[in-house]
Amino acid sequence: MDSAGKIIRETKVAFDPDVFIEYSVSLELELQWIGLEACPLSKWLYESLTMDGFDVVLLETRHVKTASLTDYESKITA
Repeated sequence: MDSAGKIIRETKVAFDPDVFIEYSVSLELELQWIGLEACPLSKWLYESLTMDGFDVVLLETRHVKTASLTDYESKITA
């Protein structure tokens, strides 16, 4: 996301720190932080990425789902 909250890029990559770092560097963007959806392997990825200097935030699955809903979808599920 940019400073206005607009999503710049969203993607899925292999669950491997080296692949993730390679992809992040290829973006040629200054990443402020990385949000990962919490899952059983997130702790391992979190530790690897923070050791490489990334600012990583683990997000609860239910919060990620809510944040990704369109305005229309959020009205239906409310």
